[in-house]
Parts: sequence; structure tokens; C-alpha cells
Amino acid sequence: MRRYENLVIVKPTFTAEEIQASIKAIEETI
Repeated sequence: MRRYENLVIVKPTFTAEEIQASIKAIEETI
């Protein structure tokens, strides 16, 4: 869960779509 928070903190300029895409990519690697 903290990985998602880190993405938002590191890249506050992320759009909602980019965040969702990042979450999907992380879920696939897990």
C-alpha cells in the first residue's frame, strides 16, 4: 500500500490516469 503513497509523493503531478496505470503495473509485478 505504501508504494502507491510513494508514487503520489514522488510525482505529485501525476494525473489520475497515470496513477491508475502505475497501480496496474505494480499489481502485475506482484
